[in-house]
Order: sequence, then C-alpha cells, then structure tokens
Amino acid sequence: MPNLNTIAVGGHAGKDAEVTESRAGKQITRVSIAVKSGWGENESTTWVKLTVFGGLGKFIQSTKKGDYVQVVGGEMSLETWGDNNEHSQVAITAGVGAACLVIPKGTYKRRDEPAPEPTQPEPGLPDSDQDLPF
Repeated sequence: MPNLNTIAVGGHAGKDAEVTESRAGKQITRVSIAVKSGWGENESTTWVKLTVFGGLGKFIQSTKKGDYVQVVGGEMSLETWGDNNEHSQVAITAGVGAACLVIPKGTYKRRDEPAPEPTQPEPGLPDSDQDLPF
C-alpha cells in the first residue's frame, strides 16, 4: 500500500504573508498559522508554516495577521532546531498543493457571538417549505 502524506489545516495567521521569488522566477508565498486544539485549561496552539508555490499563492498572498487561513493538500514535514537556550524546537511545515481559503479578520462570526436576527421573507415568496410544490 502506498504512503500518504497530506495535510488539511486551518488557523489564524501570525503575521502578514511573505511573497518572494525563486531563482527560476516562480512565486513563493509563506505564512505561519496558529492552530488551536483542546478546550479550556487543555487548550494548546500548534504553529504550522505554510509554503505555497506558483499560481496557487495568489490566493494567500494578501493574508494579513489575524486572517483565518485554511489549506488542503500538500506534503507535511517536521522542522527541528535548537534555540539560543539550547532547547529543542519543533514546527510543522507544509508545502501546499491543492486548495487555499482566506477569510479576512473581522468578516467571520465567532461561535460565542449571538446569531443574527431572522429576516422576513421577500414578498411573494413562500413562508415555509410546506408551500413548495415539490
């Protein structure tokens, strides 16, 4: 059976996206996102460094700090290094190759915000599904 190395992850950008160009002239877009897991005292944050090559990068190149970013596809790996205090650090890195979604900060509704008031149906439209002929 073949191995599968792919990622589907969503979180908030820790800083604005960085756009560079490879020696071959291809666009490279990088952004790190904070992915939360757990709840309450058990909540933790994992940082995922995303790298998007070529035309797909146009979808996330305008990402600003705090924007919600969701990606699917690409190859995941672990990056390890020692910091100044000789502590081992680990980060998840992903080369994104399939799909990207960015929702600018402030345009989405949080779970703890109240739901909007229901709107009245437009005149001439049925009030419920029971009025539909199918």
